Amino acid sequence: MSRVDFYVLPENTNTDRFACIMIGKAWSKGNQIYVHTTSMAEAAQIDDLLWIFRDISFIPHAVMEEDGQVESPIVIGCQDTSPEGKQVMVNLTSAVPSFAMAFTRIIEFVAGDQARRQQARMRYRHYRDLGCDIHNHSIDATHELT
Repeated sequence: MSRVDFYVLPENTNTDRFACIMIGKAWSKGNQIYVHTTSMAEAAQIDDLLWIFRDISFIPHAVMEEDGQVESPIVIGCQDTSPEGKQVMVNLTSAVPSFAMAFTRIIEFVAGDQARRQQARMRYRHYRDLGCDIHNHSIDATHELT
């Protein structure tokens, strides 16, 4: 059974930046990570952000090409299949990918306007219906987001 962690962020939080923080934390615990995005443009944006969001650390990562071949502890992609050997998925899309249950842990974000929050509720229900172990984490405005 997959564990799903929903991080409920303040309305004006930069979700991509917070995702980078969570990617860094998951990697520092020895996890292999797949970051699922909606497009190659978004994958490139996360790739760029992982290089610059913290100037004091390096997070090894690579963008997954169409053939799905890449060797890195952190892989960013938008394909319909996930890379093998990854334990954690960070989902930056509005839907639950069909391969989500291949991961032992899934990280989701609840942020933005009401439409985006409604999409997160739908993902929550989907995971619940699949029998996942769901955990909610409220990140308030005073929480350190760095």
